Amino acid sequence: MQPATKIFSRITGAIKPPLYIWSSGFIKSDIKGSAVPRKLNVCALRGNLTKQLLEKITGQNYDIPLGDGGLLIPRLLPDMPVKKYAVGIIPHFIEENMPELQAIQSKIPESTIISPLGNPLLTAEKIAECETVLSSSLHGLIAADAFNIPNRQMVLSNRIKGGYFKYKDYYSVYGKEIAPLTANELLNDCITADTIRNAYDIPFNQIQEIQEKLLEAFPFR
Repeated sequence: MQPATKIFSRITGAIKPPLYIWSSGFIKSDIKGSAVPRKLNVCALRGNLTKQLLEKITGQNYDIPLGDGGLLIPRLLPDMPVKKYAVGIIPHFIEENMPELQAIQSKIPESTIISPLGNPLLTAEKIAECETVLSSSLHGLIAADAFNIPNRQMVLSNRIKGGYFKYKDYYSVYGKEIAPLTANELLNDCITADTIRNAYDIPFNQIQEIQEKLLEAFPFR
């Protein structure tokens, strides 16, 4: 006999309207449970790792676009700003006050630190003002990709929930595994805009294709 909580969950799940999922993704791989409490309309997912996990949980196969909706951020800016910085340094919000951040910024010529906690449009504008980007924030990397700005993930701590999973999930769409730069490398090696630019190899036409497919898959017009 099923527990009353499971029966109640199935009943309420049947009553609730369907949940639409568009460009979202799991934050970690060790997802507990196998039941979905309501009907899902899956329109797009962030990456292949999320897709595999959701297919395992639901027992369904999804033929859908993959990519993060943050790639559409350039559509929110009427004009592209003039470049002002060689390197934009974007920390994850939980790392914003780490002392290593200022030390890294002082070693990289013509760099600026961009807070992820400010006004979203002003943050997007400041990212667009950079020639290259270093970021421990996933959406800092995604915004840079969207603006066709060469970028590289950096790792400042082990405090980010889920570790590398969401980054690997996002990059799986491009068929790439990109090794991040560690705090030690950033502090001890000579990192410049050219260092970041020369290591970046995501074709912008691939990003544009993903942008268009995400727009087409958006469930509400």
